[in-house]
Amino acid sequence: MNKKRLLRQMLAIGLCLSEISSPPMRALTPVLIVLLLSSCGSTQTVYVKVPYVPISSELTADTPQPTIPDNMNWSQSLQLNVLAFSAIGQCNLDKAAIRKIEQERQK
Repeated sequence: MNKKRLLRQMLAIGLCLSEISSPPMRALTPVLIVLLLSSCGSTQTVYVKVPYVPISSELTADTPQPTIPDNMNWSQSLQLNVLAFSAIGQCNLDKAAIRKIEQERQK
């Protein structure tokens, strides 16, 4: 059916409905007109491929663990703590970078 002809018919139906004096029908008229007009439109879904961004191998590589000596004195214990906290800090930085990459992918 021709779109102009269909629109004219819908307008005529809307005018006929607006002549009805009952309040529920007058309130229903704009809703029906909007429904009729929206049925004329057509939409098409287009899927776009997004390039995959791999996560850097530096971020997913194992973090080196400090070796624990068999006989450890207080000085070596402090050095071990520094190395362990440094490794934990690097893990947290790597995880933060991975979270940032994932957030950018979701945008």
